Amino acid sequence: MIWIGVDNGVSGSIGIIGTGLEPMLVNAREYTRKKKRGGLEVDPTAFLQIITEHGPVAGVILENPFRGQHRNVEVSAAHFDSVARTMMEIHQIPFVSVASGDWQRPLLKVPPRKKGIKTDTKRISMEAGVLRWPSLRAQIEDQGDADALFLAVHAMHEFPGGGDANF
Repeated sequence: MIWIGVDNGVSGSIGIIGTGLEPMLVNAREYTRKKKRGGLEVDPTAFLQIITEHGPVAGVILENPFRGQHRNVEVSAAHFDSVARTMMEIHQIPFVSVASGDWQRPLLKVPPRKKGIKTDTKRISMEAGVLRWPSLRAQIEDQGDADALFLAVHAMHEFPGGGDANF
């Protein structure tokens, strides 16, 4: 059984942990393609192959798309989210969507947000990820965080019953 975490967007990543499987961090470069008018978009076939090629999927956690001040990023993340959801629904892969705080607070011990105070969750995620998965240090540092791997750990809690994952 495998559990998957998807850090949404064309600059995101996919984390995969599973029984008898070394943890994996897949950069968005592996499942995006160039659009005709420039920019990137998710490649549904490549995305699905990454999600399904390592064994039966116990469950997937999709991080909710970015909502913020940069319209082009928000549209890109919403499009990615739509494609990811559609592929999982068509192929009957169990998934749920979560807000970033839903997994960050329990796994990274990030305090609840307070107005006017910004927490560097990417740095915290990268540092905690390198400690937890030292063999993936280069990939985590290249990605800038280990969010997708922590989302996969969160998936284990949401979709139990597949044995002990190697993480």
